[in-house]
Amino acid sequence: MFYGRKWNNFSIKNFIAFINEYIVWYNTKRIKQSLNYLSPKEYRQLLDLN
Repeated sequence: MFYGRKWNNFSIKNFIAFINEYIVWYNTKRIKQSLNYLSPKEYRQLLDLN
């Protein structure tokens, strides 16, 4: 996410918004093969039900 990107034109406010969007994607939308093709959030919710 950081490498190969030029951050010169980002304000602090835009940078924080970008990081927050990335964190939401990383935890809720990104699927992992090792988690049986679930997102980390879905996997944690499944564990809470058991």
